[in-house]
Amino acid sequence: DADAALVLWVASGTQVLNYCMGVAMGAPGFLPNLCPGITASVLVHLVSKGAQISSFELDTVRQLANTLRGLNATPSRSLMKELAQGRANPEDKMSKFVAVLLRMENLAHDGRRADDGEDVDGNCISPKSVEGAQVLVLTEWLADLVQAQYGKRGAENDAVFEADVREFVAQNCLAVESQAETDACSALHTLELEDEAALNALTDHWEEKLITSLAGSNPVFAKFSAIA
Repeated sequence: DADAALVLWVASGTQVLNYCMGVAMGAPGFLPNLCPGITASVLVHLVSKGAQISSFELDTVRQLANTLRGLNATPSRSLMKELAQGRANPEDKMSKFVAVLLRMENLAHDGRRADDGEDVDGNCISPKSVEGAQVLVLTEWLADLVQAQYGKRGAENDAVFEADVREFVAQNCLAVESQAETDACSALHTLELEDEAALNALTDHWEEKLITSLAGSNPVFAKFSAIA
C-alpha cells in the first residue's frame, strides 16, 4: 500500500511512531527507537523458530521486514558505521543488528544516503558493504545460538563444546576413502594435488558423507541453517 508506506515513512522521520507506541504501552516518557526496536525483536523471535515457523508467521516476518525497510530513520548510526567498516560488537542485541541491516539494505537498494543527507563516510551505502554486514550479522547470530546451547565459556562447557565439534566435523570427512590413512608427513593430501578428478572425488565425498549428515546431527547447525 503506497499510501500506508508514505504515512509510515513520514511518521518515523518525525518520531511520531515512537511516541504513539510509547503512549499505547503506557510508557512514562518518550522512548527513542521504540517502534523499530519492538518490530525487530518480534521479527528475530519469529525467525529464530527456523523450520518450525508457520506460514502465517512467515507472512508476518515479511510484513515486519518491510516495515523496518520503510522507516525514514536509522535505528543506530554507530552500529551502521561499524558494520560498514566490517566490525560487529557482540554486546549489541540481535534485534538491533537486524534493524540496522534492513535499513542498510534499503539505502543500498535506493542508492540513497543515510539520515540528514549523509552516511557513515559521506557516501551512499553500497551493496558490497551490505553483503559484508549480512555475513557479520549471521556470524553473531551463530555465536548467540552456540552460547544459548552450551552456556558461557568455562572449563566444563568448553569441554562439551569441543567434544561436539570433534564429533560434528570429523577429520576423516576431509579426505576421500582411499587417503583416510595417508601419512601426512610423506604424502600429499588431495587438496594439495592439481588433480581435477581427485578434487571432484573429494567434493562428492564431502557432499555425501558430511553435508547430508550435518543437517540433523547438531541442534545448533540445524537451527542456524533454517535461520540463514
